[in-house]
Amino acid sequence: MSILKKIWNVFHSMKCAVILLVILAAACTAGSLIPQGEVAAYYTTVYPKWAGSLILAIDLDHMFTAWWFILMAALLCLNLVLCSILRFPQLRKQYCTYYTPGAARTAGGVTARWLWKPKEEEAKKRVFAGLHFKMVNAPGEDGQPFYYAVRRRVGIWGSWICHLGMIAVIIGFGIGQKYMMDTSVYGVPGQEKQVEGTDITVSIDDFQVLLRDDYTVEQYQAKLTVTDTKTGRSQSGTTQVNSPFHAFGMDFFQNSTGWATTAKAYKGDELLEEKVLCQGEFIGLEEIPLQVQMTAFYPDYYNDGTGPQTLSPVLKNPVVIYTIYYDGNFFSMEAIGTGLPIQIDDYRFVFESPRQYTLIQIVKDPTISYVALGGLLMLIGIFLAFFCRTEELWMYEKDGSMMVCCRSRKGAELFAEKAQEMLEREGKLLLEGDAKEEQDVTDVDKY
Repeated sequence: MSILKKIWNVFHSMKCAVILLVILAAACTAGSLIPQGEVAAYYTTVYPKWAGSLILAIDLDHMFTAWWFILMAALLCLNLVLCSILRFPQLRKQYCTYYTPGAARTAGGVTARWLWKPKEEEAKKRVFAGLHFKMVNAPGEDGQPFYYAVRRRVGIWGSWICHLGMIAVIIGFGIGQKYMMDTSVYGVPGQEKQVEGTDITVSIDDFQVLLRDDYTVEQYQAKLTVTDTKTGRSQSGTTQVNSPFHAFGMDFFQNSTGWATTAKAYKGDELLEEKVLCQGEFIGLEEIPLQVQMTAFYPDYYNDGTGPQTLSPVLKNPVVIYTIYYDGNFFSMEAIGTGLPIQIDDYRFVFESPRQYTLIQIVKDPTISYVALGGLLMLIGIFLAFFCRTEELWMYEKDGSMMVCCRSRKGAELFAEKAQEMLEREGKLLLEGDAKEEQDVTDVDKY
């Protein structure tokens, strides 16, 4: 056998598929344990130096787009495709073929066989019917009758359909990693945000946080208008937790929320700047290198000396924690009520109109339907393989009695017990015993 043929035989074998699956499973486990997409300094700081270097060297920081992970997934997909193509003719022949008497006698994988004396001729039919088979009567050798039946033959296709589903999932996942979009916008009602890298804008028409009597959150609801600026088309809807809004092939999820205020900067009585600030954002001046950050917000501020906290999520005593930076350097941090001025020389800053902002996660995956189809095919394949057990029963005359054989690749013992009970009820067992496992006969003829 040539080296190329050996490589070919190994490559499309089940052993190769198992090895690739183990590698991918280990990689996925590592990818779920190691934070993905962080800066290089994160891994060298959080992990031991050797571990951080290893993570960066073999791309464990972006596992699912690493070249070797994609290569392993592509090889597994190719292995499954080759296995499916090569197995299809054999499975089709097995599905469409019935045994002749000679082939049945030499069939491998027989579960059990009995030498049986029926009470009467009709007892044969009752045995098949009692085991839920539709009996097929065919001429046997030397004119002797031969009876054969099979049920749940579709179960033969279980593993093949499961492999087909795996191929769809792998291909869908690979294409999805290249073309999927996962981004976000945030803002307060009245603002319109551009979705990065698209012609889509999102207008936040309204945002509500529905509270129960005990101030726990019942639901977050955002009313949106999504516009395709290229065509001018718009779609409006509501997104809330566990119920995304779908528009233009994208899903808009209510992801999170926080507090925002309107920040104003004055010089004397002249308004220099006005903008909506969410927590962590800045308002700055062009005249001097001065920036004021809305560092934190407490709707019902309270401080007992242990640190700032809020007594409730309701605006009862709203306070902003702000930080001043001058020329990029930290200057001071203070707390102030909304509407009160922050005076810095000739300049005055005010935080007012506190309200909650919404963060909308925007996801687009053009392959999600193919992945879902692949998952469905895998479930169907698993169901067929494990719950549609192919069962066969045949009998033919031998020494004035009937030789009865049964075969099932799964649940064989239970099937044999039921068959033996029916045979004992409808006649007398002269000989019984487990059949010796033999190699399956695949070269069988139709009759």
